[in-house]
Amino acid sequence: MKRRLQDRILVQRFTTSQDAFGDNSVSTTTTVGTFWCHVKYVSGNISKNNALENQIITDYELYFRKKTAQDVLKGDIGTLEIGSVKIKINSIIEHDEQTIKMTGSSVK
Repeated sequence: MKRRLQDRILVQRFTTSQDAFGDNSVSTTTTVGTFWCHVKYVSGNISKNNALENQIITDYELYFRKKTAQDVLKGDIGTLEIGSVKIKINSIIEHDEQTIKMTGSSVK
C-alpha cells in the first residue's frame, strides 16, 4: 500500500557517559538524518508523574520507506518539523515490502 509521505522528521541519537561519581549524563547528540514519513496519531492518555503533575503521553505510528530509514534505531528521538513534537521510537516493524512501521510515544 502506497502512503503519502508528507511529514518531515529529524532523528537524533543521544549518547550517555558516566562521570567519576557514577552519574549518567548526555554527552553528545548525533543527527541520524532528516526523513520523510507518514505520521498517524494512535492514542493518548493523561497520567500523573512522581511530582503529582499531570502528564500527557501520546502514541504515534510512523511509516517510512524501507531504504531511507535503515539507520534509525530503537530509542532514537525524532522531532517533527510541524509542531516540534518529540517522539521516542519504541519499536521498529517491517510493515510490507516497501515500508517500515515505527511506533513511538511523545517525550518532553
